[in-house]
Amino acid sequence: KKLTEACSNEPWGASGTMLSELAKATYSYDDFKTVMTFVWKQAALTGSLWRVVYKSLNLLDHLLRNGSDRVIEDARDHLRELKALQKLEGLRSSAEKAAAAVGLPSAAPTPTRIIFALARRQNELDEFMSQYFARTWEHFDVNNDQLLDAADMPGFQKYMLSEQGIDLDALY
Repeated sequence: KKLTEACSNEPWGASGTMLSELAKATYSYDDFKTVMTFVWKQAALTGSLWRVVYKSLNLLDHLLRNGSDRVIEDARDHLRELKALQKLEGLRSSAEKAAAAVGLPSAAPTPTRIIFALARRQNELDEFMSQYFARTWEHFDVNNDQLLDAADMPGFQKYMLSEQGIDLDALY
């Protein structure tokens, strides 16, 4: 019901509370499937349902920032659909007019913006991994046997993320 409400064709946006609840639902295996299937189904609509497409992109943008990491992976898997949405010229102008009419931010989540956000996050993560992984591995692989005990994994992750000074909130 919350998904239907968040992506309805009504002239008002979804509440922040509702978006947050949907983002939290992506951490559950079954709910993740339900949420993402719904988002991609709604984003594929055309014609007079441009408002539904706009709201589904808004929801996807929120999920990318606040949902589980699997949302990012799923969005990467659906890049073709996002790129196809870039061709909908009327979507952006209509969506921006509608957003202004109901008091939503003018920086509407467009397919292009979502694609660039995905690429930027992946680049930041790649840079971080190339910079810090080797040093962390050397710290934990004291016998040079190229193995790490499963019991050491939490310590490995904690060392890599905290000792290096990464801001986890900035990545997502």
